[in-house]
Parts: sequence; structure tokens; C-alpha cells
Amino acid sequence: MSKKPTIESNAPPEPEYSVEEYAAAARSMFGTSPDIVVAAFSTAGIVSATLTAATQIINEFRNKEVM
Repeated sequence: MSKKPTIESNAPPEPEYSVEEYAAAARSMFGTSPDIVVAAFSTAGIVSATLTAATQIINEFRNKEVM
């Protein structure tokens, strides 16, 4: 049996930024208005997130179906 090599990550954890910081950079980072960023975070009940999580939260909010 061969063992799979384990990969150890020495990379530091991804930093978290506040909703205010993401809102300030909304147009350049996400191509949307600051209001959308604030609304997405508010709907998700989150005040800070990593860039990966923030992108997912904002994209999910923007793609929600309106009834």
C-alpha cells in the first residue's frame, strides 16, 4: 500500500477585513456598489470575513432570485 504524502501548509491564515473595509473597496474589488456589500454582509449576519468568504457572500447575495 502506498501512502499519500501529507501536505503541511506553513502559509499564514487568510486575514479578515471588516464590512466597512470591503465596502470602501467595493467597486474595485467586486465591481459593485458599497450598498450591495453592506446589504450582503447584513443579510449573512457577518461583520468581518476573509476575502474568499466575502467574495462568496457578495456573489450569493447578488445572484439571489427576487420574488
